[in-house]
Amino acid sequence: AFCCLHATARDFAKLGLLILGKGTYQNQQLISRKNILQLTTSVFPNAPHYGYGFWLDSYKGNDIISFQGHLGQYIIVYPAEELVIVRLGEQAGGFQDSSAKSFGDDTALTDIKFLLHETLSALELN
Repeated sequence: AFCCLHATARDFAKLGLLILGKGTYQNQQLISRKNILQLTTSVFPNAPHYGYGFWLDSYKGNDIISFQGHLGQYIIVYPAEELVIVRLGEQAGGFQDSSAKSFGDDTALTDIKFLLHETLSALELN
């Protein structure tokens, strides 16, 4: 499906927490761990940054799993810090700051790494 899921930031965060918890949310296994592993593993040889519906990358050697929505909406899961970041954007590729460009050429993956970097810095985890 292309479009559209109307949800709040809290709802999107719950989706991220479900992935972070390997299918478990509030102590209930809602999706099997095996299915989460399948969803978050690269399966397309010509698109190594893509799993089944999830974007996959790394930051400082740690996995990033992300959802990318319409007009710059992101759910970023960073298991290394047990962190979920939600962005309810109105514009894709909205980070024109030159520091954002140092994270890569693909606009969406660059935005994700930039948001993660800035969040970790703000939390003093970087």
